[in-house]
Amino acid sequence: MLDNTVLLCEGYNDRIFLHEIITNKVGINSTQVKMYSRLKVFRQDVRSNSQKNISIIAVDGPIRPKFPVRFVRQFWYIGTYRMSLGVITDLDRDEIYQKMVAYLDEYLNTQCKKHNIDPQLSYHNSERKLKMSFDSRRIITIWTFGVPCNLEEQISRALKGRHPRLKSTKGADETIRAAIDLVKTSRENIIRSSVGLLESKRWFSNLCRKFNNRF
Repeated sequence: MLDNTVLLCEGYNDRIFLHEIITNKVGINSTQVKMYSRLKVFRQDVRSNSQKNISIIAVDGPIRPKFPVRFVRQFWYIGTYRMSLGVITDLDRDEIYQKMVAYLDEYLNTQCKKHNIDPQLSYHNSERKLKMSFDSRRIITIWTFGVPCNLEEQISRALKGRHPRLKSTKGADETIRAAIDLVKTSRENIIRSSVGLLESKRWFSNLCRKFNNRF
């Protein structure tokens, strides 16, 4: 059994951005990383034991506090010594960690549900991290990270700094679309190239650090 990492994020842009960070900034071989736009496909890979060491799953809409707990309930049995479950969200909504912890406590204290998962818990609140031990050889670490404001806004600001012609463009999505037209490329290439524009930001460094310390 091997270590396994799953990253939950919110939408296409986040999925591409995380993939670029992991493969070109953290330095993990792209053959060890797989992106998913549907949880159903990830579930199929798990059942066939064909998932990669690192899986990036884009969730439709905002990630609710109960979603990571439900994810663990479904997939805690994956054949791995350690699983790291990273939850990356936008901070233009409430920070998810405390609400996730509250939901987990409520879930485990509900007798009719407790038999589904009954781990030992250890909290590392300052790191926005908790560990769930199912036995001495199976540990799941859940950690959260919030992108200041939201990723699209961060990318929009970086693009306006790089391309002065975009400064008058209103709205983050409009700026990204205008950049696509300006440099005549794809949305994926714009999102990937924005990683280089944002790597000097403190939150970017913190995200890379969180990933490197994910277990």
